[in-house]
Amino acid sequence: MKIAKSTLYKLAQEGKLPGQKVGRHWRFRKKAVDRWLEQNVPGDDLDRGDDADA
Repeated sequence: MKIAKSTLYKLAQEGKLPGQKVGRHWRFRKKAVDRWLEQNVPGDDLDRGDDADA
């Protein structure tokens, strides 16, 4: 995910991204985040660092 940490934490606090706060730290389960990405990111055009024009 290429988003700022602050955006990630905001999404988690709002309940839009699956995660839980343990003390002062946020914990995210990879499978839950992957599932969330599949459901919330349209298409399969995520920027994975591939250069499609090359």
